Amino acid sequence: MSFLNTLPGLINGLINDTSNNKQQIRIQQENECNNLFVIAKLILNAFLDISVRGSRNINIDTKELVDLLVILEKSLWHGFKISSTFRKPSLILRKIDDELWIALGQLSQNNFTLNEAYKCVDALDNLKTSTTKVRALLRLGIMKKELADYFQVICSSHLSNFYENWAFLRGEQGSSLAGSLLALRVFDCNLLLDFDILSELPHNIDLTSYVKIPVLPSQFTHYTEEEADAEREKTFQEVLDQKHYIEEQNRQLTATLTNVRRKLSENRSVDGSTGITQKIDELNEKLEEERNQRLDAVERYATKRDEWKKAMDDKELMKTQCGEVIKKLKLSIVEKNRHFLSCMKNIEASVDLTFIDYEKRTKSLESKLQTIHEEFLKKSTHPKKEFYDLMIKMEDKQGALAEVIKENEALYEKNRALEKQSAAAKNAIQELAELRLAHAQQSKKLQETEQALEDLGPHLSDSKLQVVTMKEQLLPSTEWVKDSEVTQCLTCDTDFSVTVRKHHCRRCGQIFCDSCSSHRVNLPSHAKQVRVLSST
Repeated sequence: MSFLNTLPGLINGLINDTSNNKQQIRIQQENECNNLFVIAKLILNAFLDISVRGSRNINIDTKELVDLLVILEKSLWHGFKISSTFRKPSLILRKIDDELWIALGQLSQNNFTLNEAYKCVDALDNLKTSTTKVRALLRLGIMKKELADYFQVICSSHLSNFYENWAFLRGEQGSSLAGSLLALRVFDCNLLLDFDILSELPHNIDLTSYVKIPVLPSQFTHYTEEEADAEREKTFQEVLDQKHYIEEQNRQLTATLTNVRRKLSENRSVDGSTGITQKIDELNEKLEEERNQRLDAVERYATKRDEWKKAMDDKELMKTQCGEVIKKLKLSIVEKNRHFLSCMKNIEASVDLTFIDYEKRTKSLESKLQTIHEEFLKKSTHPKKEFYDLMIKMEDKQGALAEVIKENEALYEKNRALEKQSAAAKNAIQELAELRLAHAQQSKKLQETEQALEDLGPHLSDSKLQVVTMKEQLLPSTEWVKDSEVTQCLTCDTDFSVTVRKHHCRRCGQIFCDSCSSHRVNLPSHAKQVRVLSST
């Protein structure tokens, strides 16, 4: 019973500790925003005071300017949301500074000037990291006198996807700082955007030059009266600034303490421990239910991951096999294309020679015909016998000319047939690409068939070689016929010419055309397959 009596007190203590931790975190976040704003104002005021006294053209990185850029960079990082991928070390795809640079790019799409500056910095090849690009964007804003506009655009944008609720840029301090940056427009800056300079900038700030301890009056004894008055006035102004800063901090702490006390009184006004116990039980049930749901989701994810991994392995294996098949097909296509091109070149050369010969013969016949005609005109007084002889010669020449024309037409038809064969070859190449898929499907059957052929191949080769050997031994010894003695194919009676070449049969020694002697066999007297008559 004593334990049950103390249970409400323990529960109230846990709730109070949780609420106190949340309040402390919220107070810490507010203090960070306020401190960031105050330090930025101090550095900005110091930079303005020093720059106004001197030249308004800034060409070097002064300490105040560097500190101002560092504090502005920290304001961009304050409260920035880290993508969920960074919470899982196994899924990290890019660095955290890349996330900030990408977020600035998305925020700049709603403003032309900011988007133009973003693209300009992003296009610089010498800036290799996103951190240097962010720093270069701030420097470019100062040089273009648009830095206040950049911060105003960022603060007025929808930042819930990129920054936490307590972030500096989502509070009033961010808008106030954007308005204070308008004072930078009175300066003309010419700053370097070098990678080495931007990457070596410090990550912290020395505040000793901005917050000073008040100077005692005894320190002015060695000054003149005017110098002492000026130094006291300067010291008094610095003390006033620090006094305002301390008062502002005290006001914020007082408001925070009031909020804490109000929430503490609200927590104490909860009636009875029964209601708290019920709430705890409900929360435990919800947590258990959520835990079970997450476990189920994890199991489903693991199952899907295994299935996906298996599918990826199968796809990788299929991809490898397809790559090998495609590589073989490419080699075959290249070889056939090379052979086809060489044949086309030979045919074109043969056709060109034929046309040249035809033109020469035509010109020769025309010149002879013209000569005969002229002689006939000159010798028109000769007897009729000579006239008839000339007419007979002219008819013979015309007949020869007709034969040449007929040969020309035959060559033209043959050329057209070769062009059709060329077009058919191109279509065959396209059809070959379509047959790749069918080739992949038949590859398995082909492998089995090749294995069977490899088993039967040696026996068939030996038997065939023995038959050819016996057949060659039974035939009588042959003697090759001379090329000059044969003018026609012994089988098809085709006249040999430049395009119709002579081929010896390695078995009988006679001369035949290409189509009649296209058969090739293995003979014991030759290492490779040789040309023989198709019917032998």
